[in-house]
Amino acid sequence: MSNRNSATPVKQGFRKKNSVCQAEMTAIYEAIKYAVNLQCDIKIWSDSQYSLKTIANVSTSSKIAREIQTLLIHHKNIRLGWIRAHVEHPENEMADYLAKTAITAVGISIHHVPLPRCSMKGKLTK
Repeated sequence: MSNRNSATPVKQGFRKKNSVCQAEMTAIYEAIKYAVNLQCDIKIWSDSQYSLKTIANVSTSSKIAREIQTLLIHHKNIRLGWIRAHVEHPENEMADYLAKTAITAVGISIHHVPLPRCSMKGKLTK
């Protein structure tokens, strides 16, 4: 987030079959939920163009994207922005480090996000 407050890393992981996009969308959603309580203008940066485009799509079928849209409509002080990945931007590098640490840490709780359709489709065809 761009207000420079230190963010507390979330000690949760995802199931192995969850997609990177689901993790990115969940991170954006959690950042927005955190920002809702702040009384200032906030810009949340993401290096996931796919996630940001999904959120911007008014016809999206993604439940979490629709929830993000609703939060953004009700909280005009929160905006989203895109930042290029892997160009040594210090805050983005720290976010990547914290994400990798969270998914490889021992003893973390699993964040329950529905599995992607492609995962479920494979199980149903067996």
